[in-house]
Amino acid sequence: MERSRTRRIAIVVSILVAVLGMSIVTFAAAHVRGVVTGRAADGRLIVRTDDAFVAIVLNANTRVRQMSGMRQIKVDVASLIPGLRVDVEATSQSATHFLADRITFTRNDLKIARNIQAGLMPTNEAVVSTRALVDTNQQ
Repeated sequence: MERSRTRRIAIVVSILVAVLGMSIVTFAAAHVRGVVTGRAADGRLIVRTDDAFVAIVLNANTRVRQMSGMRQIKVDVASLIPGLRVDVEATSQSATHFLADRITFTRNDLKIARNIQAGLMPTNEAVVSTRALVDTNQQ
C-alpha cells in the first residue's frame, strides 16, 4: 500500500517536472514580426514591431531565408535592409532583446524595401548637401 502510494507520488512529481521544463523552453522561444528600421553599431538588427523597437542579435548560426512561393532561398545578411518586413524565430534574452535563429521574408517585401531605399536616396543626398551649406554658413 505504502509502496504504490510512493510510486504514484513519484510519477506525478516527474510529470510535473517534465511539464514545467517543457513550458520554460517553450516560453524562451519567441516569434517576432516587424519591419527592419536599421542596424546598431554592434551589428544588432533593430526591428519595429506593433508594440516597440526590439534588438535582434545575429550570429553565425542565424539562417536568413527569402520565401519565394513554397521555396526558401538562402540569402546573405546584407539583404536585411531598412523597410523590410521580417519574421524572426528567436530565443528571448529580455523583453526587447532576442537572439535570432531564423529570419524569413518574402520576395515582394524585399522589392518594397528596395523601392523605399531608392526613394530615400535623393532625400538623403539633399540632407547632406544642406548640412554642408549650414556648416559653411555658421563659420
